[in-house]
Amino acid sequence: MVNYTKKYHLGNTKNTPRLLRAYFVALGNYYNRAESWINRKFLKIETPDALFIKPLSDDVALEKGVEFFYEIMVYLILLVLPLYEMYTTHNATAKKTEQQEKRLKDIEDSIAFIKKEQEQQASRLQESFQELKSMLKNQSHSNEQVATQMGVTRQEFSKYIEQLIVQQKLNSLINPNDRSVEASQLLGQN
Repeated sequence: MVNYTKKYHLGNTKNTPRLLRAYFVALGNYYNRAESWINRKFLKIETPDALFIKPLSDDVALEKGVEFFYEIMVYLILLVLPLYEMYTTHNATAKKTEQQEKRLKDIEDSIAFIKKEQEQQASRLQESFQELKSMLKNQSHSNEQVATQMGVTRQEFSKYIEQLIVQQKLNSLINPNDRSVEASQLLGQN
């Protein structure tokens, strides 16, 4: 590509704008001065004319300027594209991580809320069992009162079981490899 553009600019002096041609000539002379200065420093050449470097002819300066300009462009593209790709990949990864952390926090909050509800439901179930037990012990209550208390206890028990099932589902979202559920986990320690 560089050789093609060099040939184009050298061969089409009539079609190349004067300002562009002057820019490439100036760039070629700058490149020649910088290259000469670097060579003198590395080779440790001390000359009396160290400050002055003879400018190149327009054709040679144009050739060096075009070559230098397009080499810089190619190297910039080769550096910028991977850096841009790394930047976009990093941003996408950071966004995905942030979404996953938010989702995990929401799940943990839900589990904490369900555990609190489960504890409250367990205490209500325990109270209902105790009341039913005392009614059966005393035998001073009517069958209707005992049946009503048994219905309340049944409702409390079914709510408790529903809470345990919901908690287990949320736990399986967090730890999908642990599918085993023991009866003691479902019924708690009651």
